[in-house]
Amino acid sequence: MRTQDFILKEGWLGGELTTGWALENLDHSRGRLDSVGLKKIDGHDLQCIEYFPKANTDMAIKLYFDPETYRHVMTVYSMVWQPGVGRDARDSANQRQVRYTIEERFSNFQTDNGLTLPRHYDLRYTQEPQSSPTRAYDWDMTADKVLTNVGLDPANFQIK
Repeated sequence: MRTQDFILKEGWLGGELTTGWALENLDHSRGRLDSVGLKKIDGHDLQCIEYFPKANTDMAIKLYFDPETYRHVMTVYSMVWQPGVGRDARDSANQRQVRYTIEERFSNFQTDNGLTLPRHYDLRYTQEPQSSPTRAYDWDMTADKVLTNVGLDPANFQIK
């Protein structure tokens, strides 16, 4: 995230749950989308779209959609970090690559006030160093209700 902040700045992370979702605001300054076709994920055929940012990056972004409803059900961000050259041959030989993956899953779609959104969101972050154990973190969120056009209290914006 620190080196690939475009996924936040361009509105990718969080998918349709963010008001700045990239697919709602595509313009000419962004990268391109390419259809990959149907991919089988967990026994289900999903339509896969790959995003290529305008700026050069090592991160791959794949978005998955239900082919019947066209609902966005998953995004996978992946990157392999390869360390640079070490101080000497031994130092360089000891450096190992690390694979990073962020997987977002969206489910339990419900319609409220004409707006269909997922009520369940799961984000899994995985770090796979070549020479040490894999670390995985999982955030699982469920919304009880969705409110639209809610007024904001001006006091929330006062500096204290």
